[in-house]
Amino acid sequence: MKKRLFYLLFAIGFSCNAQDNKGIKQQLNDTTRKILDISIVGNALTKGLSDISIFDIVDDTLYLINRDSFLQINIKSGSISSNEKINSFLNKQLKEKKYASKLVSKKNHFYLSFFNELYDVSKVGDAKKIYSNSYSINDFSVNNNILIASRDTIKIISSKGTLNSSLSFDFTDAGYIKASQGICYSATSEDNIYEFYSPESSNIKVKTFASLALNKEMEEPFVSYASEDFFIAFDYWKRNTVYILKKGAKKNEVVKTISLKSLNYAPSHVEIQKEEGQPNFKIGYSNGTYYAIALAKGKLKIFPFTFNE
Repeated sequence: MKKRLFYLLFAIGFSCNAQDNKGIKQQLNDTTRKILDISIVGNALTKGLSDISIFDIVDDTLYLINRDSFLQINIKSGSISSNEKINSFLNKQLKEKKYASKLVSKKNHFYLSFFNELYDVSKVGDAKKIYSNSYSINDFSVNNNILIASRDTIKIISSKGTLNSSLSFDFTDAGYIKASQGICYSATSEDNIYEFYSPESSNIKVKTFASLALNKEMEEPFVSYASEDFFIAFDYWKRNTVYILKKGAKKNEVVKTISLKSLNYAPSHVEIQKEEGQPNFKIGYSNGTYYAIALAKGKLKIFPFTFNE
């Protein structure tokens, strides 16, 4: 196994109205690490935040939906703001009992799904519905084209909503993994991991990777992110270590572990039980940096980290 070097920076939470949070601490280890905390209740923009599943990261900005608030968190400066134009769109959807389920951010606009509908929303709040179906949208991705996973199919659509291709596959309502390309899916840790991608507008391909149950390093493995070559995972109940796994058809080999024990992140057993199988611990990626995002003990936490690939 090649020796892999990494650095881990740690940032937690942010302050309201573009003000840096006070109470910055530093830890000296291999590198200097900044540690920041934000109280969910103590910040007007994050008050009531209980789920972080609707998020994306682009150019050092974390986009996160808190019910009818579209939050924009600058990871470098530690500032937080809310897009009032998009908030108006979200509020209109809520009045119709439509709840956002996934967010994909692009340079100048965002894709948002609501049950069985997909919208293209600009930064100034202009929204255009580009897809709707009788089945709910379980997951979607936007790269060269748009992939949409529903109950029994995965489809390719154009940016205007035109159906280009489809592939039959039996999905459950859970098991989707945030991915750098396409859609990754695994119903349980005992199942294989499937990666659906589309190098062309009318061609859906599938890669099959080994079950995580083969990895004895984790008692209850949970994959949170899939890059082109790696799976980023953690143990569902412990969450004190991030595991970097090289993708493989026979076994996903652990090639790096990143300990979080010294970073004061320890969700209680009660908090974990309340999540009902959907952990408030997510992994994102942008511009060469991975981000672990978490809610624990009333605080929003973000852990940036990198490793040599």
